[in-house]
Amino acid sequence: MYTSPQDIASLDESQSILMERPPELHVLLDRLDDLWSRYLTLTDAYQQAQADMARLLSKGHFSLTQANCRSASRVRHGQDFYDQRMKASRLATIARGPDPTPFTTFVSIRESESAVTAKPFVENKASNEPKQQPSPPSTPGPNVHEPQPAEAEQADEDDSTENMPIEDSNTRVCNPLHWFGILVPQELRSAQTSFSAATTGPLVTACNAASGMRELELEIRRARKAIDKYDKAAAKSGV
Repeated sequence: MYTSPQDIASLDESQSILMERPPELHVLLDRLDDLWSRYLTLTDAYQQAQADMARLLSKGHFSLTQANCRSASRVRHGQDFYDQRMKASRLATIARGPDPTPFTTFVSIRESESAVTAKPFVENKASNEPKQQPSPPSTPGPNVHEPQPAEAEQADEDDSTENMPIEDSNTRVCNPLHWFGILVPQELRSAQTSFSAATTGPLVTACNAASGMRELELEIRRARKAIDKYDKAAAKSGV
Protein backbone atom coordinates (compact mmCIF):
# COMPACT_ATOMS: atom_id res chain seq x y z
CA MET A 1 0.00 0.00 0.00
CA TYR A 2 1.49 3.32 -1.12
CA THR A 3 1.39 6.25 1.30
CA SER A 4 1.85 9.70 -0.12
CA PRO A 5 3.97 12.34 1.62
CA GLN A 6 0.82 14.41 2.21
CA ASP A 7 -0.79 11.55 4.17
CA ILE A 8 2.33 11.14 6.26
CA ALA A 9 2.40 14.87 6.99
CA SER A 10 -1.28 14.95 8.01
CA LEU A 11 -0.75 11.90 10.26
CA ASP A 12 2.22 13.53 11.94
CA GLU A 13 0.20 16.72 12.43
CA SER A 14 -2.67 14.78 14.03
CA GLN A 15 -0.30 12.99 16.37
CA SER A 16 1.33 16.27 17.36
CA ILE A 17 -2.08 17.78 18.11
CA LEU A 18 -2.96 14.80 20.29
CA MET A 19 0.33 15.09 22.14
CA GLU A 20 -0.24 18.80 22.76
CA ARG A 21 -3.62 18.20 24.40
CA PRO A 22 -3.67 18.52 28.20
CA PRO A 23 -3.83 15.34 30.30
CA GLU A 24 -7.28 16.31 31.57
CA LEU A 25 -8.64 16.14 28.05
CA HIS A 26 -7.20 12.65 27.54
CA VAL A 27 -8.93 11.54 30.73
CA LEU A 28 -12.24 12.93 29.47
CA LEU A 29 -11.83 11.21 26.11
CA ASP A 30 -11.09 7.89 27.76
CA ARG A 31 -14.09 8.33 30.02
CA LEU A 32 -16.30 9.11 27.01
CA ASP A 33 -15.12 5.94 25.27
CA ASP A 34 -15.88 3.90 28.39
CA LEU A 35 -19.35 5.43 28.70
CA TRP A 36 -20.15 4.65 25.08
CA SER A 37 -18.96 1.07 25.52
CA ARG A 38 -21.19 0.57 28.55
CA TYR A 39 -24.10 2.23 26.76
CA LEU A 40 -23.81 -0.13 23.81
CA THR A 41 -23.65 -3.11 26.16
CA LEU A 42 -26.86 -2.02 27.89
CA THR A 43 -28.51 -1.38 24.53
CA ASP A 44 -27.74 -4.92 23.44
CA ALA A 45 -29.09 -6.31 26.74
CA TYR A 46 -32.24 -4.19 26.40
CA GLN A 47 -32.94 -5.36 22.86
CA GLN A 48 -32.34 -8.99 23.80
CA ALA A 49 -34.66 -8.68 26.81
CA GLN A 50 -37.35 -7.10 24.64
CA ALA A 51 -37.12 -9.97 22.17
CA ASP A 52 -37.29 -12.60 24.94
CA MET A 53 -40.22 -10.86 26.61
CA ALA A 54 -42.14 -10.61 23.33
CA ARG A 55 -41.54 -14.31 22.66
CA LEU A 56 -42.70 -15.39 26.14
CA LEU A 57 -45.77 -13.13 26.15
CA SER A 58 -46.76 -14.32 22.69
CA LYS A 59 -46.40 -17.93 23.80
CA GLY A 60 -48.43 -17.25 26.95
CA HIS A 61 -51.29 -15.57 25.07
CA PHE A 62 -51.33 -18.39 22.53
CA SER A 63 -51.56 -20.99 25.31
CA LEU A 64 -54.31 -18.97 27.00
CA THR A 65 -56.30 -18.92 23.77
CA GLN A 66 -55.92 -22.68 23.42
CA ALA A 67 -57.11 -23.15 27.02
CA ASN A 68 -60.23 -21.08 26.33
CA CYS A 69 -60.99 -23.03 23.16
CA ARG A 70 -60.56 -26.44 24.82
CA SER A 71 -62.33 -25.59 28.08
CA ALA A 72 -65.03 -28.19 28.80
CA SER A 73 -66.80 -26.03 31.40
CA ARG A 74 -67.14 -23.09 29.01
CA VAL A 75 -65.43 -20.86 31.58
CA ARG A 76 -63.34 -18.18 29.95
CA HIS A 77 -59.93 -18.09 31.58
CA GLY A 78 -58.63 -14.58 32.18
CA GLN A 79 -58.87 -11.52 34.37
CA ASP A 80 -62.60 -11.10 33.63
CA PHE A 81 -63.24 -14.04 35.96
CA TYR A 82 -61.50 -12.36 38.93
CA ASP A 83 -62.99 -10.31 41.74
CA GLN A 84 -61.66 -8.42 44.77
CA ARG A 85 -60.31 -11.61 46.35
CA MET A 86 -57.69 -12.14 43.65
CA LYS A 87 -54.22 -11.06 44.83
CA ALA A 88 -50.98 -10.67 42.91
CA SER A 89 -48.50 -13.48 43.42
CA ARG A 90 -45.48 -11.36 42.44
CA LEU A 91 -44.65 -7.75 43.30
CA ALA A 92 -42.08 -5.37 41.81
CA THR A 93 -39.68 -3.56 44.11
CA ILE A 94 -37.91 -0.38 42.98
CA ALA A 95 -34.87 0.62 45.04
CA ARG A 96 -31.82 2.81 44.66
CA GLY A 97 -28.66 1.19 43.43
CA PRO A 98 -25.15 1.60 44.84
CA ASP A 99 -23.27 4.81 44.05
CA PRO A 100 -20.39 3.31 41.98
CA THR A 101 -22.83 1.90 39.41
CA PRO A 102 -24.57 4.06 36.80
CA PHE A 103 -27.98 2.87 37.98
CA THR A 104 -29.99 5.17 40.21
CA THR A 105 -32.80 2.63 40.56
CA PHE A 106 -33.17 -1.04 39.87
CA VAL A 107 -36.21 -3.30 39.75
CA SER A 108 -36.53 -6.69 41.39
CA ILE A 109 -39.43 -9.16 41.52
CA ARG A 110 -40.36 -10.88 44.77
CA GLU A 111 -43.08 -13.24 45.88
CA SER A 112 -46.17 -11.56 47.31
CA GLU A 113 -47.02 -12.23 50.95
CA SER A 114 -50.65 -12.76 49.96
CA ALA A 115 -49.63 -15.76 47.85
CA VAL A 116 -48.78 -17.74 50.98
CA THR A 117 -51.43 -18.47 53.56
CA ALA A 118 -50.84 -17.83 57.21
CA LYS A 119 -49.59 -20.70 59.29
CA PRO A 120 -52.43 -22.47 61.07
CA PHE A 121 -52.85 -22.12 64.80
CA VAL A 122 -52.41 -25.51 66.45
CA GLU A 123 -53.47 -25.47 70.04
CA ASN A 124 -51.71 -27.75 72.45
CA LYS A 125 -53.99 -30.60 73.44
CA ALA A 126 -52.51 -30.71 76.90
CA SER A 127 -53.91 -27.25 77.61
CA ASN A 128 -57.48 -28.41 76.84
CA GLU A 129 -57.45 -31.25 79.32
CA PRO A 130 -58.85 -30.25 82.70
CA LYS A 131 -56.33 -30.39 85.44
CA GLN A 132 -57.41 -32.00 88.67
CA GLN A 133 -56.38 -29.84 91.56
CA PRO A 134 -55.67 -31.58 94.86
CA SER A 135 -58.11 -30.72 97.59
CA PRO A 136 -56.46 -28.64 100.27
CA PRO A 137 -56.27 -30.14 103.74
CA SER A 138 -58.72 -28.90 106.31
CA THR A 139 -55.98 -28.02 108.75
CA PRO A 140 -52.51 -27.11 107.51
CA GLY A 141 -49.81 -29.15 109.09
CA PRO A 142 -46.63 -27.76 110.51
CA ASN A 143 -44.51 -28.90 107.53
CA VAL A 144 -46.68 -27.48 104.76
CA HIS A 145 -44.52 -25.73 102.10
CA GLU A 146 -45.97 -22.44 100.92
CA PRO A 147 -45.03 -21.39 97.33
CA GLN A 148 -42.44 -18.67 97.08
CA PRO A 149 -42.82 -15.71 94.61
CA ALA A 150 -40.15 -17.15 92.30
CA GLU A 151 -41.96 -20.48 92.12
CA ALA A 152 -45.27 -18.75 91.36
CA GLU A 153 -43.71 -16.83 88.45
CA GLN A 154 -42.22 -20.05 87.06
CA ALA A 155 -45.63 -21.73 87.19
CA ASP A 156 -47.23 -18.80 85.33
CA GLU A 157 -44.58 -19.04 82.60
CA ASP A 158 -45.25 -22.79 82.21
CA ASP A 159 -48.97 -22.14 81.79
CA SER A 160 -48.37 -19.41 79.21
CA THR A 161 -46.04 -21.57 77.11
CA GLU A 162 -48.65 -24.30 76.89
CA ASN A 163 -51.07 -21.97 75.06
CA MET A 164 -48.52 -20.73 72.51
CA PRO A 165 -49.21 -21.68 68.86
CA ILE A 166 -47.16 -24.47 67.36
CA GLU A 167 -45.74 -23.43 63.99
CA ASP A 168 -46.50 -25.76 61.15
CA SER A 169 -43.64 -25.95 58.64
CA ASN A 170 -45.98 -27.06 55.83
CA THR A 171 -47.23 -23.71 54.52
CA ARG A 172 -49.64 -23.93 51.62
CA VAL A 173 -48.93 -21.68 48.64
CA CYS A 174 -52.02 -20.26 46.93
CA ASN A 175 -51.80 -21.12 43.24
CA PRO A 176 -53.80 -18.67 41.09
CA LEU A 177 -54.74 -21.57 38.79
CA HIS A 178 -56.95 -22.98 41.55
CA TRP A 179 -59.24 -20.03 40.93
CA PHE A 180 -60.51 -21.88 37.87
CA GLY A 181 -60.84 -25.24 39.61
CA ILE A 182 -58.59 -28.16 40.44
CA LEU A 183 -58.49 -29.83 37.01
CA VAL A 184 -57.35 -27.02 34.73
CA PRO A 185 -56.19 -27.47 31.12
CA GLN A 186 -52.51 -28.08 30.51
CA GLU A 187 -52.47 -25.06 28.20
CA LEU A 188 -53.42 -22.86 31.14
CA ARG A 189 -50.45 -24.14 33.13
CA SER A 190 -48.22 -23.45 30.14
CA ALA A 191 -49.58 -19.90 29.95
CA GLN A 192 -48.80 -19.36 33.63
CA THR A 193 -45.25 -20.62 33.13
CA SER A 194 -44.66 -18.30 30.16
CA PHE A 195 -46.10 -15.22 31.86
CA SER A 196 -44.12 -15.90 35.05
CA ALA A 197 -40.89 -16.33 33.10
CA ALA A 198 -41.49 -13.07 31.22
CA THR A 199 -42.17 -11.20 34.46
CA THR A 200 -39.25 -12.47 36.52
CA GLY A 201 -36.62 -12.51 33.76
CA PRO A 202 -36.69 -10.28 30.65
CA LEU A 203 -38.96 -7.64 32.18
CA VAL A 204 -36.54 -6.98 35.04
CA THR A 205 -33.56 -6.95 32.68
CA ALA A 206 -35.26 -4.50 30.31
CA CYS A 207 -36.25 -2.12 33.13
CA ASN A 208 -32.78 -2.12 34.67
CA ALA A 209 -31.11 -1.67 31.27
CA ALA A 210 -33.41 1.25 30.40
CA SER A 211 -32.63 2.90 33.74
CA GLY A 212 -28.90 2.46 33.17
CA MET A 213 -29.13 3.84 29.62
CA ARG A 214 -30.85 7.00 30.87
CA GLU A 215 -28.12 7.53 33.43
CA LEU A 216 -25.37 6.95 30.89
CA GLU A 217 -26.96 9.43 28.49
CA LEU A 218 -26.63 12.13 31.15
CA GLU A 219 -23.01 11.16 31.82
CA ILE A 220 -22.22 11.22 28.08
CA ARG A 221 -23.70 14.71 27.72
CA ARG A 222 -21.61 15.98 30.64
CA ALA A 223 -18.43 14.45 29.23
CA ARG A 224 -19.04 15.91 25.76
CA LYS A 225 -19.71 19.36 27.21
CA ALA A 226 -16.45 19.21 29.14
CA ILE A 227 -14.58 18.17 25.98
CA ASP A 228 -16.18 21.01 24.01
CA LYS A 229 -14.95 23.48 26.62
CA TYR A 230 -11.38 22.26 26.21
CA ASP A 231 -11.67 22.44 22.41
CA LYS A 232 -13.01 26.01 22.53
CA ALA A 233 -10.25 27.05 24.91
CA ALA A 234 -7.65 25.46 22.63
CA ALA A 235 -9.11 27.23 19.58
CA LYS A 236 -8.92 30.60 21.31
CA SER A 237 -5.32 30.03 22.35
CA GLY A 238 -4.41 29.03 18.77
CA VAL A 239 -3.28 25.50 19.57
